[in-house]
Amino acid sequence: MTRAAVAELWERIEPILDSALELPPDSWPAYLDTACGKDTPLRAAVERLLVSAGNTEAEAATDAGAVAWAQPLFAEREAAAPERIGPYVIDHVLGRGGMGSVYLASRGDAEFAPRVALKVMRSGLDQDRVLHRRFTEERQILATLEHQGVARLLEGGVTSDGHPWFAMEYVDGMPLNKYVEAHELGLAGKLGLFLQICDAVSYAHRNLIVHRDLKPSNILVTSDGHIKLLDFGIAKLLAPQIGADAPITRTGFQPFTPEYASPEQVLGETVTTAADVYALGVVLYELLTGERPLNLARSNPADWTRIVREAQPKPPSAVVPDGRALRGDLDTIALMALRKEPERRYQSVDRLGDDVRRHLEQRPVLARADSRLYRTRKFVRRQRVAVTIGAIVTLGLAAFGIVARRQNANLKIESDRTAAQRDQASAVTHTLWQLLAQLTDTLGKPLSVSEVLDHAEPTIAKQYATQPNVRATMQSALGEIYLSNGDQARAELLLREAVASQRSYGRDSADLATRLETLGRLLLGSQQYAGAESASVEANAIRAKLTPGIINREASATLGSAYMGNEKYAEAEGVFRRLVADQKKNPKPFAGSSPLILLGESLRRQGHNDEASTTFRDELARLNSSQAATSEDSAGVISYLAASQAMMGHGAVADSLMQRAYVLLADEQPIQFQRIGRGTILANRAELAARAGDDARAAPLADSARALWKGNLPTSDARWASLSRVDALILRDHNQPAAAVARLNALLDTLRSRPHVNLYIYRRTEATLADVFDRWGQPDSAAAHRSLARPGAPLSVGVVKR
Repeated sequence: MTRAAVAELWERIEPILDSALELPPDSWPAYLDTACGKDTPLRAAVERLLVSAGNTEAEAATDAGAVAWAQPLFAEREAAAPERIGPYVIDHVLGRGGMGSVYLASRGDAEFAPRVALKVMRSGLDQDRVLHRRFTEERQILATLEHQGVARLLEGGVTSDGHPWFAMEYVDGMPLNKYVEAHELGLAGKLGLFLQICDAVSYAHRNLIVHRDLKPSNILVTSDGHIKLLDFGIAKLLAPQIGADAPITRTGFQPFTPEYASPEQVLGETVTTAADVYALGVVLYELLTGERPLNLARSNPADWTRIVREAQPKPPSAVVPDGRALRGDLDTIALMALRKEPERRYQSVDRLGDDVRRHLEQRPVLARADSRLYRTRKFVRRQRVAVTIGAIVTLGLAAFGIVARRQNANLKIESDRTAAQRDQASAVTHTLWQLLAQLTDTLGKPLSVSEVLDHAEPTIAKQYATQPNVRATMQSALGEIYLSNGDQARAELLLREAVASQRSYGRDSADLATRLETLGRLLLGSQQYAGAESASVEANAIRAKLTPGIINREASATLGSAYMGNEKYAEAEGVFRRLVADQKKNPKPFAGSSPLILLGESLRRQGHNDEASTTFRDELARLNSSQAATSEDSAGVISYLAASQAMMGHGAVADSLMQRAYVLLADEQPIQFQRIGRGTILANRAELAARAGDDARAAPLADSARALWKGNLPTSDARWASLSRVDALILRDHNQPAAAVARLNALLDTLRSRPHVNLYIYRRTEATLADVFDRWGQPDSAAAHRSLARPGAPLSVGVVKR
């Protein structure tokens, strides 16, 4: 075997051998399956070395062949350090790796030359074009970086026998984890170091470089507490000018550390700066807990890819004995950086660092915890049709489970009843899977989600014709799936059928209340307030009979919100006051808007703006003291507070609050959500300015809101009405009252033509029309429209159009 061939083979063997020797021998076969793949010669070489490494003295004689075979491979590793490389005098070896050796050296031609770390390519590897290019790229990458957090490149060259080398700044420091342990750093100190790391990595990203192997051993900390990034050996240039002709890969060789590698790295997919964000998430997790989020050392190596891709780490606060300091912000920050999907992590290292700074400054962080709803939707999208049936099954089982838990907790139904429901749920599961198989066999083709649902609906109705309770459960589950697919009309039809099926099984049951609550939420979301009120009143009445004195919070919130939509603000206030009292008595998490927000808005719509403002401030104080609160939560409350301040005539205060809310809407949120939210705030500011006659501010704010809403907010959404009101007010101020009236009348016609009128927005438009008539000197018309702006007034069909 030639020297070059030996070196090239060893470059491939060494990382696999080193990793295998850290595992128990019974894990070696599974690990080699993953690490060597189908490269049989590579695997044979590693296996022979492992046998040699594992021999006892008595067994050594029988393995003399393996030892002899391995000698050329170890020779390079054991070779003495050269005395000189280029102008540098070698002191000793600092370390050796697959690509070469690193020496401590200093220039021999200078009296007080600083020490350097000199890296030279391993003998023979310079004959491999791909590996030679990788070494050269590392030198070129370092040459582009000038940052206090990155070890600097000094110079480079080629040895007399043709091996490339480069000298870089020698960092006299400790690996990050060792430094933290030796100095017994507290939480603030750890986070301070992490922010330095983020700054250095962000600098590399701005220079179009992804590190791809961030880990504590590649991050040194000097004695004065400054970090230095090392080892850009597998870094990637995002710019195409270097190395665009071939990928840097080797069969069976992974150019990264699995415990710190992102899912897209282990899967061999495109790597972007998001991979470094993930690795930084691992580093942060390790700083906070002393452990890695996914401990692969305790797992079968054959499972590593699956674990990195699928396993969810525990929150850091759940790993340490006393996690109170980590619970909330730091849990959320670390877990957001570690999300499996690159697009759902922090979109840059800067944003990750900014959130850590916000935490240290006790300001709201922008990270959002993963929701169960998101994880469920993601699961369904991955699995498509088969899991659509699985989702139907799961929803059905969940419905049975919820009913059973409520019955056990509130009604103390005997255990044989619960067992019977479990049997029933099992039967439904079996039936649905049978249905999928039958449909596939019958039609002879894969089915789309809509086809499965279309066939499932009549089959369930027929098959469970004599079992209304099961039929109602499945109809409700199908309805919710239709709703998630955007088919609201079909969803409503199925949910109404579920209510009818449940009624035929028995009135005044917890199951019927559940069906009515689901229907009520759908109707509320589609602004069918009368139907939502009717369903919610009945559901709450059933709950009151079955569990007197116990408030169902979600059902009560739906009822109160339906009252609001129907302009029954006093009734809504009563419901929300009961919710607030219940929340104080039993402060558990609440699904949906906070009871204080709901109460404050019901007060504001009645004109009780002082009390509404106090209520919103109470909610803001509660959020500020809660680690679970998010910046979006705060932005919402501040927006409500701004509205109440505007109604009190405090325009400057209201505008300032809206600007604060705008800033709090996080950049990390889905772009559509962010644009709609920020557009709404700008539209409100525009209307506030227009009502004050400040058209110079109102017009650009309205234009900015339009730009944010375009393509994101459906044109049927009632919020667009605010911009029409702004346009009308500007026309009023430019002495064009007739045009303003025409604009507002057209808006009222549009609002009236919709299947379900948003009365609150309708009344605000009537009030604006009254203001225009006042300015126009038409007091009778103004009075007529002002009366129509009051809650409960009839809609103004054919009234006062000038």
